[in-house]
Amino acid sequence: MTPQTIVGLLSILGLSTGCTTPADRQFGWPVDGLQHEVSFEFIRNQIVVQTRIRGRGPYSCLVDSGANPSAVDITLARELNLPIGDEGGPAEGVGTQDVLVYPTDLDVGIEGTLASRIPAVAVDLSSLSKAFDRPIDCVLGQSWLTSRVVQIDYPSHRLRFSAKSVDPPPPSFRCDEFAMRFWLPDDWMPLVTVQVNGMDIPVSLDTGSSGTLKLFPDGALEAGIALPSSTDHSHVITGARGSTSVNMVMISSLKFGPLAAENVQGSVGDKNLGEPGGRLGNLGNGLFRTGILTLDFPARRISVCARRLPETFPTDGAQQGAPVDVLVAASRRQGRG
Repeated sequence: MTPQTIVGLLSILGLSTGCTTPADRQFGWPVDGLQHEVSFEFIRNQIVVQTRIRGRGPYSCLVDSGANPSAVDITLARELNLPIGDEGGPAEGVGTQDVLVYPTDLDVGIEGTLASRIPAVAVDLSSLSKAFDRPIDCVLGQSWLTSRVVQIDYPSHRLRFSAKSVDPPPPSFRCDEFAMRFWLPDDWMPLVTVQVNGMDIPVSLDTGSSGTLKLFPDGALEAGIALPSSTDHSHVITGARGSTSVNMVMISSLKFGPLAAENVQGSVGDKNLGEPGGRLGNLGNGLFRTGILTLDFPARRISVCARRLPETFPTDGAQQGAPVDVLVAASRRQGRG
């Protein structure tokens, strides 16, 4: 039986949701200058926080740097009487089914923090809820992230955020800092360079991916990884538009800043249909789960930290259940995976 991975992959073409581009980050406000710190659940390598929408909740929400803008389950949106646009847009990405998403906005705040109004799309998230065996009500994407400094402390399961700055990691961690670049001119998903088998490979940084690294075929060839010739090691990827498959491969070495791993399991799969160039793969939480990641969108800086003491990196992909790779994008561009 072929293993199965659940992927929520949506992109909307030609649908205006009010989402702005990296040149204009006037959404996601108000944001106070205080540092807030909340706990998160790390379920199937996914960051799940508790939120309140329009003062009601709590609702379970994923934190996804690849989601543009953000998303709310359409059933919940109707229950809360959120303003939902009459004209839906077609979803693109993994799968072949027809899916429509609708522009909306929501007043959302992580438990105990100030709420802000953000643009979003209303979409059926029941497939994600089924994958998690629990309700997933929303996705905090770029329309929430990009007005903040957000620090994800994976070992402690703590999320820290502020409009200005967050505390530096403890001295037991060593950190590298990089300028924040973006995959596309109208999308805030960071583009970073990782070393795969000693080769520099540009990939998107995706906190909505539970995998370690997915390479596209040209990225795999660049890294000297032979493309699988059979489906013996294939995984079924089930997205919001149906299913496709990727091939699992062994990556001899993977490095991003101070985070490094050897003999880790990754995957090779096709780009989304019509996707523009600029990246050769997608980097997920599988690598970050022993480190601390800080995304400073206002200053356009990325910090990635690893423990100073040697630590065994889990290489068997062990996590509860199948990985979940989440994206809801409304950038008038193709999605990613």
